[in-house]
Amino acid sequence: MINPATARLRADILHKTRVFFRERGFLEADTPLLAERVIPEPTIELFPVRFSNPFGRDRELYLLPSPEYWLKKLLKMFPETPVFQLARAFRNREQSGRLHNIEFT
Repeated sequence: MINPATARLRADILHKTRVFFRERGFLEADTPLLAERVIPEPTIELFPVRFSNPFGRDRELYLLPSPEYWLKKLLKMFPETPVFQLARAFRNREQSGRLHNIEFT
């Protein structure tokens, strides 16, 4: 559990990071957290998620380990616009501890 002081510090760091990039002309992106396909990365284990669609076929999706693929798609669409994202990422079979976590920003 996070304590209030740590929560405030984290919020301040995220705010200052956003200000840093916005002042330099970057556009903040918001990419998907779930995808049917991801870039193969042999050292990263993915989190599979089952999407149960009541109006169509069920699908296996993955919590993304990185927003990189989607950010590169944005850069191709808007090559003159620098982008950034403060994204959640997920990695299965990670050692949990002070320096590693299965979910991170």
